[in-house]
Amino acid sequence: MSAKDVNSWYEITKFLSFQVPMEGSQGDNVCMVMNSGRLPSPSVAWFKDEEPIVSNSHLEISQDPDHCKLMVYQVTPADSGTYKCVASSVMGTITKKFLLNIEG
Repeated sequence: MSAKDVNSWYEITKFLSFQVPMEGSQGDNVCMVMNSGRLPSPSVAWFKDEEPIVSNSHLEISQDPDHCKLMVYQVTPADSGTYKCVASSVMGTITKKFLLNIEG
């Protein structure tokens, strides 16, 4: 990839942002996925209502070369909120927000 290609790609990706509304019912398992395959070796962070998420038995974060995934098990209305995945690399940043609403 030439320097011109890198600069063009950076300009394209540095401000990409997506927002997805999601709904579920109490007790469901909810999966949020972002395609990060366009970014080489991205660092990935997940947030709920702007607070960092740490993987545990209720919230499972996983990543493969092309996708970033957050699995929320046995959701409750308390899981409702804005989830955000941020993937960053030298080529730019991609952000995807999920607006999760859980009915009680």
